[in-house]
Amino acid sequence: MTCFNLSYLLLAGIAGCLVLGIAAFPSDLGMLSLLIAFILFLALLVLLLARWAKRRRAGPAAAVAPAAAFADRGIRFVSCAVLGWALVDALVAGQGAISLVLCALAVLYFLPRALVAWRNRTTLTLRLWKTAIVAVGGLAALAFIRYDIAQGRIQADQVVAAVQQFREKQGRYPDRLAELVPGFLPAVPRARWAYSANEFRYVGSSLHPRLIFVGIPPFDRRIFNFETGGWDVID
Repeated sequence: MTCFNLSYLLLAGIAGCLVLGIAAFPSDLGMLSLLIAFILFLALLVLLLARWAKRRRAGPAAAVAPAAAFADRGIRFVSCAVLGWALVDALVAGQGAISLVLCALAVLYFLPRALVAWRNRTTLTLRLWKTAIVAVGGLAALAFIRYDIAQGRIQADQVVAAVQQFREKQGRYPDRLAELVPGFLPAVPRARWAYSANEFRYVGSSLHPRLIFVGIPPFDRRIFNFETGGWDVID
């Protein structure tokens, strides 16, 4: 199986996982599908970069026409840029703003440039590949962020349950989440994988304890009120 045939299979797998994930969300199947889509996207970029590295190691003997060489450089640049920005959005910012920009670029910039070159099959194929990489990168990062937020809410419910169990057993609310370990939790869980919102904030108080969870930083702050037993959204 050639590199491009495998690339097409990966693109088809990513598209299928995204469709299934969005349709089945927020079930376990939907979240798993979104996570697999993000992993397949990373595999696609690694495959394209490995293909470029192999040609480079082969040296001048494997050189192709200047236009094709330029095409490889274009794919390499777009792949690296999309991979970098998608990872920054998914694992650092955790917002989805960068991913939305990538999707907009795919639709408003890369796709029209590809369609303009419809008479030149080589250029058309190259630009369609760039369009696919940018679009899939943005969608895969958005899928991972959505999965991450859903997992954070599950983790938050676990922390809430542990605090309530502590209250029933000790007759008071804990001052810190660390008091829940190891009797009620094996460890205080991460709120999310995203660096900017990876911790739960707990305000311990005998009268007004609160658990704060940030869904999409710096907004979507959710506060669990242990007195009312429900979640409130600040912004």
